[in-house]
Amino acid sequence: MMTKSERRIKKFEKRWDKDLAWLNHGWRGFWRRIKRFIIKEMEGMMYGKRPKDAVDRFEHLFFWWCKLAIIWFALKGANII
Repeated sequence: MMTKSERRIKKFEKRWDKDLAWLNHGWRGFWRRIKRFIIKEMEGMMYGKRPKDAVDRFEHLFFWWCKLAIIWFALKGANII
């Protein structure tokens, strides 16, 4: 029988193993995780539900990148970057 603290440690070890499993896949796993994070953030920032129509998704993606470019040029012009 495990004590409460031992179960808690096991739970944390299991969670850490899951979180660090992508390291075993090298660069490909790292890049896949970064892409998933970016896509999730883009969808969360602009709208709650992802549009079903391909044209709407393309429009959203295009304007999202345009907004990033505007921010980039603004920071570049202000000599921040």
